[in-house]
Amino acid sequence: MNKKKILLVVIVVAIGAVVLLNDNSTEEETRITPEPARDEATEERMAEVELEDAAITLYSEDETTKWELGAKSIQQFTEPEQVVLEEVEATISEDGVEQTSLRAARGDFDPRTGHLSFTGPITIESEDKLLQADSLNWNQVRNELIGQGNVLLKQSGMEITGEQFVSQIDLRRLRLSGEVEAITQQKVGEQNE
Repeated sequence: MNKKKILLVVIVVAIGAVVLLNDNSTEEETRITPEPARDEATEERMAEVELEDAAITLYSEDETTKWELGAKSIQQFTEPEQVVLEEVEATISEDGVEQTSLRAARGDFDPRTGHLSFTGPITIESEDKLLQADSLNWNQVRNELIGQGNVLLKQSGMEITGEQFVSQIDLRRLRLSGEVEAITQQKVGEQNE
């Protein structure tokens, strides 16, 4: 799916929210407010659209990976074009099968380049792993997650720390680097083999 289609999805979500707000019902699940952006980088800009308790869906270029991103707040900016998500909860699927879930304090998406990044604290969970980091980028071309800062991997009675990691979306192939330390948690009477 190209970048124009992703932007189209964001615009459709925004239009849908406007239609819902213009409905005379008493429900207020999604609101659009013309408030200034709340972070330092976008402090002087005004959000063109702001949605509360909303979601967007992104796809990899080959459409095998799907990101369903829910957020407490989604702001769309122009000049430069940017979508900012606050208090993000996401599920990431490959070929229709959910692989991982993600929680992050903030997410940034550039619809022109397809660049998706998160700042933390960030927690990523798969069926058998828990991974934490301070920042995370999605390399859409290689379909990889690249995390940095205070990396912690927990799996099967072991904790591994490092400075950065590169992983496939499903967390099965994961490489930690920079001051890597491993701690095993064995029960009394167990032996390492």
